[in-house]
Amino acid sequence: MNLWTLAGSNLRRSPIRNSLTFVSLAIAFLLFMLLRAIAVAFSGGLAADDARLMVMAKYRSTYNLPLSMVAKIRELDGIDTVSPLDWFGAYYQDPKNTFAAYAVYPQAYLAIYDELRIDDGASTLFANTRIGALASRSLATTHGWSVGDRIPLKSSMWPTQDGTFDWEFVLCGIFDFPEDANDQPLFLLQYDYFNEHGGYNRDMLMSLIARATDPDRLSQVARALDALFEQSSFPTRTQSFDDRRRQYARRIGDVGLMTSMILGAVFFTLILLTGNVTAQAVRERIPELAVLKTLGFSDATVFRLVLTETCALSMFGAATGIVLALALQPVLNELLEDVVGRFDMQWQTALTSLAISALLGILVGLHPARTASRLSIVAALRDA
Repeated sequence: MNLWTLAGSNLRRSPIRNSLTFVSLAIAFLLFMLLRAIAVAFSGGLAADDARLMVMAKYRSTYNLPLSMVAKIRELDGIDTVSPLDWFGAYYQDPKNTFAAYAVYPQAYLAIYDELRIDDGASTLFANTRIGALASRSLATTHGWSVGDRIPLKSSMWPTQDGTFDWEFVLCGIFDFPEDANDQPLFLLQYDYFNEHGGYNRDMLMSLIARATDPDRLSQVARALDALFEQSSFPTRTQSFDDRRRQYARRIGDVGLMTSMILGAVFFTLILLTGNVTAQAVRERIPELAVLKTLGFSDATVFRLVLTETCALSMFGAATGIVLALALQPVLNELLEDVVGRFDMQWQTALTSLAISALLGILVGLHPARTASRLSIVAALRDA
């Protein structure tokens, strides 16, 4: 019988108490994994190699920008392509059936979002059809749309030239997001048609999206773009998608500090809880530990036995929490990707969790282990 076998047998002796402690540890390390992932996502630490830039009015996002900016931005050094990105505010049949809809330049937008999976024929048809549109797979499935269908939509913001809010489009294709991304309801329409058929605000844009030639030069390109219009009547604010997430995080607060404070409180409580359970378990087993010493177990062996039990309980609890966090990752990505970006668990966080659990086991078990190792055989058996 080795030390691990004996430690495992001892842990199974109080199943309810040890099970509750195990569950508490698993939940604590599940929280650690989730909160660290949220903090990293908010800080932009997991940003993909994304070369996209969002261009909006400098002082308020609702201020419109002139369409003539598109040509000037396209000629800027470091810009690959650029497209309008105007919010359409669409719903289908019922105001409850709202979804994201944008007016774009077809070829430019699909070049910027080249990860979208769509047939070449569909993208060409979209570019050549004045009232053409594209829909994501989930949106088309939800409403039963097929390629070639005429789709009547209402806009909550933009009237047509006849004063109504009724628009009609022809579905030219259905696109899919990459396999590692969530399928979101998204509708794309021709900006030229939107601009010509709209009742007001012609040749003005709410925002633009551009793609830089080099992702490593995003900051320089963004500054150059803003400098181009700094002295104009329409100054711009250009940001990468990573910077936009960081800005959103700053509005909420210091997410890293908040998660650290929460985790500190959780682990402090955990130390008290696990320490009390371990100390109680050792007190209950004083006669048995005395018998082990009588059978020839040295003080060092008894010390290692108690320490092994606390470390095993802590590390197995942490491992369970890590597995649960990884299992929840796809669900959390679907719920939080629009807010914080990709919600990914890092292997470094998992290793840190295991290291913290080992340290926690040592800290909690150190005093009970020393008490057990210094136990007097005669005194322990007399008091039994």
